[in-house]
Amino acid sequence: MNNEARLRKALARHMRRPVPEEVWRYLIDDKYVEDAEIISGRASLREAAEYLHKKAQARQQTAVRRDDGEAIELRAPRDAFTRARIDTLSTIYAAWASRDAQWFREHHLIRTDDPAALTAYVKGGPHPGYTLLDEDAVTAWVTERLKAHAQGRDPDQYIVELIRQGEPGGRDPVVHLDFVSDGQPVRQTVPRLGALGELAELSQKLAERYRWHPAWASLFVLAGTQPMVLAYTASAQIRHGVSGAAGTRVTLTVDPALPPQQVAELYGQIRAAIQPEPPRRAQSLRSYRLAEHVGPHLLHHPSVRGTKRRGRPRKAHPPGALVYNVGPVDCTWQDLRRTWNARYSEVDEDGKTWRYDSPSNFTRDAQQAFQRLLDPHWSRPGEQRRPRP
Repeated sequence: MNNEARLRKALARHMRRPVPEEVWRYLIDDKYVEDAEIISGRASLREAAEYLHKKAQARQQTAVRRDDGEAIELRAPRDAFTRARIDTLSTIYAAWASRDAQWFREHHLIRTDDPAALTAYVKGGPHPGYTLLDEDAVTAWVTERLKAHAQGRDPDQYIVELIRQGEPGGRDPVVHLDFVSDGQPVRQTVPRLGALGELAELSQKLAERYRWHPAWASLFVLAGTQPMVLAYTASAQIRHGVSGAAGTRVTLTVDPALPPQQVAELYGQIRAAIQPEPPRRAQSLRSYRLAEHVGPHLLHHPSVRGTKRRGRPRKAHPPGALVYNVGPVDCTWQDLRRTWNARYSEVDEDGKTWRYDSPSNFTRDAQQAFQRLLDPHWSRPGEQRRPRP
């Protein structure tokens, strides 16, 4: 038995079920199996299997919808109690959800391998039961039913026609179905009426009730794969530039059962994922007050080629991008320095003097305070860190 086979067998023992082909393919394609081989050599096969299981579960945590921002993958808290809570809730909720999904399964996954039992059922006999799909067959199942709805037409064109038939203020004839394809969550617009529309509605209800991702809720209904309860998810809405970067926001959704120190650890991971390289220190009190004083009077604008200006030329970040200048409008830096010194002439809020006697130092510090406040140089999750200017 080669090492990959040993790892897959160990992962199956850890998951307490066979490893679906699409899950294993995802772990191979994203190089997690290679990492696990190293772990198994340095530590143990059990730790390698636990690592692979966490990476498989992380797909659900990072499958955040677009309107919530870009997903940030968080490392699980190193707490056996938290992991046990998530595993236990996931098992219990899956048992409850099986009853919620029974009607759909009996109507749309009905057994067809026993013609006699099927004929008896049509004539009023007992239900022949249902057969869950293999995970790898889910995409084909969705595609076949969409084609059946289209009745020989192009499925995409059929959906467009349905959307056009919708009346303003009326019920939308289509809905969005989230499901798992090739190990990744995808979204497909489907007719509201019929099996696909019913699946979309059911998966959304299950996701809201049991704190699952809708795509894995659909996978549960069709294939019986137990979703993971999302005890914590994170996303970020990143904005760039002086005009909007201060409006960057992160969202951390957590189970209130998590201890405060674990929530702080998760938030620290979010900050680390988007902050510039190297990280900036927090601005001082004087820096905030300086930005407050000069900011309303400054204009941040691209430099015009050929325009002469004193001092060292500005650098672009990244190289090749537009170069921006920061300067006062309807006043001068000297005017701003004089009004600053008049306001903060004595020892101030932090017990230090904030007075500026040097015009160049004032201009430098004011520009830096303004730009650092309004453009902290956040990076998109997973991309190369933006350099600190």
